[in-house]
Amino acid sequence: MQLGLLPICTYRKGRLSAHAFIRAGTGWDYHQGPVLYPFEEGRLFLCWWAYDIQECSNDGVVLYSASGDAGETWESPQVWMASPNAVVSHFQFAHRAGTAEALMIYREGHYYGAQDDRRKKESLRWANYAESPMHLLQKRSHDGGSTWDPPTEIAPAVVVGRDAPPYYGAPEHLLELSNGNLLLLVGYMDPARRAPQHFNVSVLRSSDNGTAWTKTGDFTVPEERGAMEPSVVETEPGILYGVIRNKSGFLYEIRSSDYGETWTPPRKTALPTVESMAKLLRLASGRLLLVWNNHSSTTQQPRHPLAAALSTDGGRSWGAPKVLADETGANQLSNFNLLQAADGRILVCTSHYRALPPACSDLDMLVFDEAWLAAP
Repeated sequence: MQLGLLPICTYRKGRLSAHAFIRAGTGWDYHQGPVLYPFEEGRLFLCWWAYDIQECSNDGVVLYSASGDAGETWESPQVWMASPNAVVSHFQFAHRAGTAEALMIYREGHYYGAQDDRRKKESLRWANYAESPMHLLQKRSHDGGSTWDPPTEIAPAVVVGRDAPPYYGAPEHLLELSNGNLLLLVGYMDPARRAPQHFNVSVLRSSDNGTAWTKTGDFTVPEERGAMEPSVVETEPGILYGVIRNKSGFLYEIRSSDYGETWTPPRKTALPTVESMAKLLRLASGRLLLVWNNHSSTTQQPRHPLAAALSTDGGRSWGAPKVLADETGANQLSNFNLLQAADGRILVCTSHYRALPPACSDLDMLVFDEAWLAAP
């Protein structure tokens, strides 16, 4: 199934360009959760989740597109993956440099308890996460991501750290370290803390490209719902810095100085945030880029503006934030992903939720560079 042409995402050095990438109603009412990954020089891969009515849907699909010119133009999107009566989402990728070997980690499961009015396109009841088991799956590619082997499961006991019933969780970040190891961060609901729900972050490390995983860390924060959606970068060899979504109104941070073998306890920062994801990216210059909803709130609103800031000291301090996009009311700019292309341009693909009934969600593409970020 092809969904037509995507717009040209123009890049202008030293400027910010915003593009409506794909609109709600193009096949599905919601386009959410984009993931960007550079499988080879100049060729970028983008996949995202598409569904109707609510994200706790068991009948959504994963769409994909590719770009051969660093994100300027994109192929017509096509259906990439779907599982009957199940949800497939939260894709993470790693590609071993100089080889055709690639690894993909994602989740597959089933939501229980959600109810919809399909005539009015309204959600009547949200799913019960505690009763919605998810499986952490991984696939391998031997041709740079063109084809993939059948999936294998990362056992729940590895993620949780003990024998546990099926759990609700998702892979949130897969990082290729300078020593060749892989680091996987998984957000999961603690099976012992299902009511009220409370999330932890499990840190897994592999020295054999994902054949075996060892748990090296587990952390949470004291606020309601705990620690969610971590993002981590390697600021210099072995030195790791990360941020965590939570409900305190400020981002938490974590650090490791030994390739993720041990971690400092999560520490609340002075960076204001809503309960929403934040993403880190180490740029080619060595500076860190943080993208997040720069507004302090202990709830999930307002998820705007979407802002960006630079750090020159490994996340110890941040420059003044610059607004990438803004919204009003209950509309949202969140659930995004980002990368830096080989020519220096930075792509941020964000979900653009529109709350006016019937609610829906587009994808927008924001294109800029370090020169624009650093300008007064």
